[in-house]
Amino acid sequence: MPDSRPTYFVAHFAIDDREEYGRYEKAFFPLFSGTGGTFMALDDEAPVLEGEREPGRTVLLGYPSREALLEHWNSEPYQEIARHRRAGTTTYSIFLLEGLKGSAVPELEPGGEAVRLLAHFTIDDPEAFSAYEQGIVPSAAPFGGRLLAYDDDPEILEGGRAPGRTALLEFDSEEALRQWWDSPGYRELAAIRQASTTTHSICFLKAMRVAP
Repeated sequence: MPDSRPTYFVAHFAIDDREEYGRYEKAFFPLFSGTGGTFMALDDEAPVLEGEREPGRTVLLGYPSREALLEHWNSEPYQEIARHRRAGTTTYSIFLLEGLKGSAVPELEPGGEAVRLLAHFTIDDPEAFSAYEQGIVPSAAPFGGRLLAYDDDPEILEGGRAPGRTALLEFDSEEALRQWWDSPGYRELAAIRQASTTTHSICFLKAMRVAP
């Protein structure tokens, strides 16, 4: 029986030819509407909290399962329009994150301000890192933070990226995220993470507005 845990699609790319990319964008949404997926975020200037990241657009999609995501990705109609994306962009990475077992893709609330934090790092000292791992969810909970996914070996569909863990967290607002990030409790944990990992990038994707 296939594992039906949610799977998140993350694409990071630079738009080089807006006319060519526009052809892809125009055709994408009618196709996507029939997949059961959720368009969670699109950010052209994702704020970077730590590390470094190439400038460009980041898109975050949530699907009910890996199978649903790959069925869309591998379909002939999608691959036909993907040629416009490839012709009009420089792809840094497109990859999949496996969601938590028993969880579901969050629903977008009309007028909501939810933001999603993406953290990418390599664990150098697993024993020391375990204290961070145990503390991250309890530290975020008082600020409304929720862990959606973490994956030590994300499946790469296009482009490339440094090996390591990627984690995806959600907060109700940018204000809540920054309050957590700057809180004494998290700063103590962050010191453990910084000492036991190599950080590639930690950024967040701003709210995806949904009309009431």
